Amino acid sequence: MGAGFAIGSLLGAGIGPQLEFAIGIVVVGTTILMWATLALQGWSIQSSKGNTLSERLNQWIFRTLYLIGTALISAGSVWSLFQ
Repeated sequence: MGAGFAIGSLLGAGIGPQLEFAIGIVVVGTTILMWATLALQGWSIQSSKGNTLSERLNQWIFRTLYLIGTALISAGSVWSLFQ
């Protein structure tokens, strides 16, 4: 979230107010969050210990997409404040 705030602040200070692009960034970030949530594999790949490669890869993909989506939403929200 801090990275998103920094990116949004830099975009707002450097490029200036661009509400259409800021809204677009928020929409893309929201889409990534929804995609990560809906694509998360659960019981279908779960093992008794939870240490299989597919489970670890699934967690890594989910967390990465969630981080990117949250950063984009934060950046777009901060950028939209520069008006």
